Amino acid sequence: MFNKHISNTRLSLPFTFLLILGTTSCGGSESGYSSPIESEQPPTVNAKSSVSGKVTFDVVPFSIYNQGLDADNPYPSAARGVRVELLNNSGRVIASGNTDENGNYAIQVDRDLDLFARVSAMMIQTSGPQWNVKVTDNTSLIDNENPLYVTNTSMFNTSANRVRNIHLPSGLNGQNAGIRSAAPFAILDAVYDAMQTVVAVEPNIILPPLELHWSPNNNPSNGYWENGDIGTTFYDVSGKIYILGSEYLDTDEYDRHVIIHEWGHYFEDKLSRSDSIGGSHDQNELLDMRVAFSEAWGNTISAIVTDDSVYRDSNAFWPYYGWSVDLESGSSSAVGWYSETSLQQILYDIYDTNPDNGDTIALGFEPIYSTLTSPEFINSDYLTSIYLFSEILKDSQPDEIDLKINALLTAEQIFGYGENAIGETNNGSIDTTLPLYKTISANNGPINLCYDNRAGVINKLGNKNYVALNIDSAGIYSFSLRPNELVSNGLDADLLLFKQGIKLAEDLGSQNNGRAGFSINLEAGDYMIEMGVWDPNSLAPIGSHCFDLDVSDF
Repeated sequence: MFNKHISNTRLSLPFTFLLILGTTSCGGSESGYSSPIESEQPPTVNAKSSVSGKVTFDVVPFSIYNQGLDADNPYPSAARGVRVELLNNSGRVIASGNTDENGNYAIQVDRDLDLFARVSAMMIQTSGPQWNVKVTDNTSLIDNENPLYVTNTSMFNTSANRVRNIHLPSGLNGQNAGIRSAAPFAILDAVYDAMQTVVAVEPNIILPPLELHWSPNNNPSNGYWENGDIGTTFYDVSGKIYILGSEYLDTDEYDRHVIIHEWGHYFEDKLSRSDSIGGSHDQNELLDMRVAFSEAWGNTISAIVTDDSVYRDSNAFWPYYGWSVDLESGSSSAVGWYSETSLQQILYDIYDTNPDNGDTIALGFEPIYSTLTSPEFINSDYLTSIYLFSEILKDSQPDEIDLKINALLTAEQIFGYGENAIGETNNGSIDTTLPLYKTISANNGPINLCYDNRAGVINKLGNKNYVALNIDSAGIYSFSLRPNELVSNGLDADLLLFKQGIKLAEDLGSQNNGRAGFSINLEAGDYMIEMGVWDPNSLAPIGSHCFDLDVSDF
């Protein structure tokens, strides 16, 4: 789900229940962790000693009997690319390094120092492809910062080469005194794979910093995020991902598809573009076209990264329930440009090598990545949708591939072409949705636009109108939206103006008797108007409610 500050402060504190920023949690059995393997080796002839070892964490698989997790059968996995530091007894970092692809680390330090090793839920790389990713606790604050999850070993002396292996248990089903030290590292591991997928096609990528908030207090209730009442796992416009962690309600740290889906929204926000308005969605709903495309992308990138077309979520009431959908063969009552099920199948068929249901395309990830990060996609005056994506993709492909992409679209009852969906005939049984892009000219009289709530409210098909506006000369322009009917039951009109996806003006119409409007100084060029109604409680009568939109200069 997309729900449209990073800090590196670290302190050293005594052991507490959670592995938080600075929490000291030794590898020895006194803190509830399995003891690390510790050994001494003769130092080399120089004045340095080596501290090395392997960092692993528990992976909890899905049950073979249901869609829940099998907490009784975890298995170890290498913690790849995570930061390991050596600190003295005052908490000062003496040296640091990252684990490799096998979870191994090796750090050279001076001899005869009393140190301990710390593994942090952080991945930092500053050469070649670059990133800075960390997992913090949104339900705790230390010096006004959300603390980082860490695990420390016991103290040792570097008079000889030392080996310190650290294993991070799941802590589920009462294991390890319920301390879930593996969770932040399982989350990082999913993100690591997602980043490597991008690096494979963009070797020198510089990824913007990413902070993921996880806590065992994060639950499906809606409320204050700092209390853990986050509602669901989601990406927020602040640039952070919030992840469910409530063991007996819903925990997502081992749902790799879910985590990578939200990372996909981070990708859209930071490397590409998304005009999605977010909100709830499912496979059978008729959605706003921007939401449908964004959620389909999130599902698709999760399948690409995991190399598994079956999207799995252990979802609610862990560990007994959950759900899954196969992007290759999943069916839905919603078929068309407004269906995330239709769009994820198209996107995945473009990528994969499996020739199913007439799919003879196997382009891999690079053309998809190049399309989503292209200036044509990011700077389009039209909104993000399957139409904009497919048009730019086809422009980069030979004619025979264009025909195959068109066949995939047609199979999902998408008939329009071009970034503005010319010729689309599938209206989802709501006739006011077509044409997808209405047009208006300044000083040429009003046009009629209709809000429809038959498919639902807020982010569903028919809730929004998209209107293309061309301004031929710079000046101050007035925008006016007026209802065609007596306003009742909170029929509250919204009017917004965009340029290349960037909002320039808005009037959300609150207490304006159903009207909305604004004036703004505009340069000559193309703009996009969005009109809708804010009716989250479904108070407006079911059906269409129409308004007149007028644009004029002063």
